[in-house]
Amino acid sequence: MKAPRWRVVFWALLSASFLVAQHQDQPKRTLYIQAPPDAQAIKEEITRKLVTWNGVSIVTLPANADLVLEVVQSGKLNVMTGSGDKGAAVLRNGHTGEDLWTDSRGGGWSMRGWSNRAVGRKLGAKLVEFLQGYVEKPLAPTNQ
Repeated sequence: MKAPRWRVVFWALLSASFLVAQHQDQPKRTLYIQAPPDAQAIKEEITRKLVTWNGVSIVTLPANADLVLEVVQSGKLNVMTGSGDKGAAVLRNGHTGEDLWTDSRGGGWSMRGWSNRAVGRKLGAKLVEFLQGYVEKPLAPTNQ
């Protein structure tokens, strides 16, 4: 005996809505971005990438963050020597301090490090790539 089509559709929609509701109940990870004054352009570009992706909530205090991103400018553009702007970022667990991800971009004899903004866009893209897989993991309980 075949089930009526409406029952199959009903159960499929019910299952899909349950999965969507379950996913929406998970709180977003929170992220704090720390950067010295000379790395503000890099920070701005990383922030743009994160806001566009919308997978984490950016917070203004490190105490409220699940994740802390430390951004630095590790090299400056020098046309005479051929070295380009270079930036680095380290993502840490905000509760344990464990390093989760690190990367550096730019520098050297190439257009990769032509500007801090270009370095920030590349770091931001790599960070989003990492976070897309990381945020799916369940949040660890905090002892507060």
